Amino acid sequence: MIIDDEDPALESRARRAAKRVGLRARKSRWRLGTIDNRGGFQLLDPYRNWIVAGEKLDMSAEDVIAYCASREGPQRDVAAQQRTIRDLSKRYRELRDRKADPDPAR
Repeated sequence: MIIDDEDPALESRARRAAKRVGLRARKSRWRLGTIDNRGGFQLLDPYRNWIVAGEKLDMSAEDVIAYCASREGPQRDVAAQQRTIRDLSKRYRELRDRKADPDPAR
């Protein structure tokens, strides 16, 4: 499947979705239509420079967004847990400081 030029806004959205999950979306425009380049996207792990998906540059922007959305769920849960821990730690410090404060008129 050869992927034609897509909407630039949709391509930008795909790149942002990849960035949100710690990946990089790359779209090759060189030699469109060859056996190893279908003109679409490829997802890379930027730290290891490994191809995560789209080995033959065969992902559309919608495919990238869907793939990233499937990887995004657990990471958002971790972020919510970190916020909860941070909020609880802050509340604990406030209560501890209030208990240690000798001035009750405060």
